Amino acid sequence: NLEHLRGNARKSLILCAEARLAGEGGGRGTARTEEDDENEEEEEEEEEEGSHNPRIQRRKRTKQIQDAIHYNNLGILHQTSGKPHTALHYYTRALSSLESLSSSHSSSSSSSCSGFANDGSVEPLPTSEILYNSSICAFMAGNLR
Repeated sequence: NLEHLRGNARKSLILCAEARLAGEGGGRGTARTEEDDENEEEEEEEEEEGSHNPRIQRRKRTKQIQDAIHYNNLGILHQTSGKPHTALHYYTRALSSLESLSSSHSSSSSSSCSGFANDGSVEPLPTSEILYNSSICAFMAGNLR
C-alpha cells in the first residue's frame, strides 16, 4: 500500500476498509438501486434453498478467502506500525477465517480446501503467507509460546 510506505498508517487503514467494502459491492461512492436490492433478495432466497448450489458455495468460499486476505493486510499494517499484539489479533482472525473454510468443506466430499474448486479453477489459499507473517510478528512481540 503506497500510503503505508509514505508513513500514513491511518489512511492505509481507511483504504483497506474501503477496498473491503468495494469487494462486497457497497463502496462509499456507489448508490444502491432497486436492481441491487432485487439481486440481493434473489441471492438470499437461493441461499435459503440449500447450500448444495455450487455457485453459492463458490461465493461463500471466495468471501472467506477475501476476509482472510483483508485481516492479513490489517495485521501487516499494524505490525509495521509497531503494534505487534494488535497485528497478532488480526492474523488470528485471518487464520480463523481459513479454518472455517476448511471445516465447512470437510463435511462435503465433493470439494476440498486445497485451492481447487469443483469446476477445476484454482483459488490459492493464503495460509502460508499468514502463518509466516504471524510467526515474524510473534517473534517481534516476544510471544513465542
